[in-house]
Parts: sequence; structure tokens; C-alpha cells
Amino acid sequence: MLRCERCGGRRKLIALITQAPVAEKILVYLGLPAKAPTRWPARASPDPVAGFSEDDGIDQIPSIWYS
Repeated sequence: MLRCERCGGRRKLIALITQAPVAEKILVYLGLPAKAPTRWPARASPDPVAGFSEDDGIDQIPSIWYS
């Protein structure tokens, strides 16, 4: 956000909008969504050892799961 896409230089902030109603008016005027999208519920992390029994050795787990 603070890096120019064209030259890679650092941008400087010259103004900052801190009032939500002002930001909403600007976004609506520009035809952009003014409300944040609905949050999705969190999900559990994948279990890297799912499907393996306690008798299986660690060498049977694919290396991409424990790098």
C-alpha cells in the first residue's frame, strides 16, 4: 500500500480519513462497497497426521507436512 506499483518507491501519506461517515460517503460516491464483508466462522487447522495409526512411523508422513 505504501509502495508505488510503477517505480517501487515509497509513498507518503498526505491525508488520512479517520471518520467513518466521511469514508462511507466517499466510497459510495466512487461506487465501491462501504460496508465490510460478512465474516466467516473460523475453521480448524488441518490435522497433518489424520489417517495414520499410532503404530505408523514418522517416516510415513509426507515431508511437506512437517517442514
